[in-house]
Amino acid sequence: MGLFDKFKKKKEEPTPIQSQEEKDNMAIPVMQYIGKDAKTYCQLDYYSLSPEIRRQMYDTTRLIVDQNPEFLPSGHKVYNAKVSWYGIDDCEYIVDGEDIGRKSDMESIRIGLDMEKFMNDREYQDVLMTELLSKNRVMRYKEQGLQDNSEHQCGNYIGYVDRNENGKYIKKFNLGIGEEVHALPEQVNRRQRYREKLEADKQARNAERERRIRKLQEEMEK
Repeated sequence: MGLFDKFKKKKEEPTPIQSQEEKDNMAIPVMQYIGKDAKTYCQLDYYSLSPEIRRQMYDTTRLIVDQNPEFLPSGHKVYNAKVSWYGIDDCEYIVDGEDIGRKSDMESIRIGLDMEKFMNDREYQDVLMTELLSKNRVMRYKEQGLQDNSEHQCGNYIGYVDRNENGKYIKKFNLGIGEEVHALPEQVNRRQRYREKLEADKQARNAERERRIRKLQEEMEK
């Protein structure tokens, strides 16, 4: 090496330019935070232009997961989570310091989750957020969970995402977990409260109908 070679300015290496395809395949960052209850939560807000999603009148799905799993009596592991669906351009209404928009209108669910893939695998995130957490699907499962002897027992468990025999991620449902969650005391109580509400609503309708009949009879007798 010559005397002055060490003083030569090194040629800067060009910065690799990511293609749009590479950017699209990058996992969406998952936010982690400590809640008021001192638990650690993971939050993902997923925006999609899927026609099926847009037909359901939203474009963004928010998933908040308690990072500590719940182990059912059988030993099965599930995660307690909340999900909401909103429009990216929704106006946020703040009342007494609280957001009352669709973004904060959360549904409580139980979900099977691979935390590593949830954090780092974009393909996994795509299927999880658009297929497993489709609003129509989640609400249908929760409605079935309100029926004592529903054909598809689930409580508030909605399934999980895993690869099929061809290596493609798809949504799946473990019947054993569904039946176990359906039979949990909290779900039994939830169905009891739901039946009581239906009965109270029925009695209120009957009382209103009888009131109207009496009023009509009184007017006819005048």
